Amino acid sequence: MIEVYSFSSGVKKGNSFPRSFSHLSWVDVNNPSPQELKEIQKSLSLHSFTIDDCSLRKSRPKLESDNDTVSLIFYSLGQDFSFHEVCFLLHKQTIFSFHKKKIDSFESLKKNKERLESLLQGSHELLLHHLLQGMSESYFRLLEELENKLDVLEKQALKKPEAHVLEELFGIKRKVLKLRKIIYPQREAVNKIGVEFRKQFSPSSLVYFRDMHNDLLVVTDIVEDLRETISSILEVHLSVTSNKLNEVMKVLTGISTVLLPLTLIASIYGMNFYFMPELTWKYGYFFTLGFMALILVFTLFYLRKKKWL
Repeated sequence: MIEVYSFSSGVKKGNSFPRSFSHLSWVDVNNPSPQELKEIQKSLSLHSFTIDDCSLRKSRPKLESDNDTVSLIFYSLGQDFSFHEVCFLLHKQTIFSFHKKKIDSFESLKKNKERLESLLQGSHELLLHHLLQGMSESYFRLLEELENKLDVLEKQALKKPEAHVLEELFGIKRKVLKLRKIIYPQREAVNKIGVEFRKQFSPSSLVYFRDMHNDLLVVTDIVEDLRETISSILEVHLSVTSNKLNEVMKVLTGISTVLLPLTLIASIYGMNFYFMPELTWKYGYFFTLGFMALILVFTLFYLRKKKWL
């Protein structure tokens, strides 16, 4: 589905690609077909590599230039922590956006007609910034959710470390690592706008992209903090689990130590030898039980004195 948003002509929807634009326009292409991509490639005289990026094959975030067209690969973060690739093409007064699934920030902007009309009356740089900024805001919201989950898991790791805590921790760790692989090149792509591509953007718009670069730096710092938090929680979980295991082994070892001499005495007098003087002694049984009780008390006293129990 191709949706064209222009201040002069309003909103147009369909499967046909407009040939020309006289005013600032936003062409939003949802789940582009190979035929639509070829048509856009032919209309804008794009290189095959550039249009391949718009086929959404999970490319690395990047910013490149092809003749008069600037291409940008950016990722949006969904509610379920799924990443949605978006390819932007900036050609004169037109911004093309290609994506396979609906982007929440795009849909919100489409519903806010006053804001959209205001952006379409401005420059294409400010419209691009607004689209990118909306995608970037999703990072802060979901990172905050991860921070809250880690706070809960940290308390559980201290009080009651269980297997599900490790499962959730490793699940969050995979998400953070995936986000880290995307946010670093994405941050560099935005930074290139003010460094390598500053001639293709108006000086007044570069301030907005620098501010957005700072936001991505904050996201990067949060990601690194989450990685350290996850590592510390894992260490706490393993330490608490190890301490509990040591306590159990300590009790079991103490019980074994107490019973060992008693078992030795019982084993000796349990042997079936005929010539054993104590077996014919009238008080042998009571003496042996008393001796075993004495050894038990002495062993317990010794272990307590050494603070092994």
